[in-house]
Amino acid sequence: MTLLGIDTGGTFTDFVLWQNGHMRTHKVLSTPDAPERAILQGVAELGLEPAGLLV
Repeated sequence: MTLLGIDTGGTFTDFVLWQNGHMRTHKVLSTPDAPERAILQGVAELGLEPAGLLV
C-alpha cells in the first residue's frame, strides 16, 4: 500500500510517503501562485507517477 500526505504551506511543500512499510519525507520550495507546480515536482522527485495517485 502507498499513502502520500502533502502540506502546501509557507516556504516549503512537505511530503510524507508511506510505501511498503517504510516512511519517507521530502520537501520542495512552495509556489504560492500555482501550488500544483510544487506538488507535481515533489511527486516526480519521489519517483511517483501522478496518474497513479488517488487524491
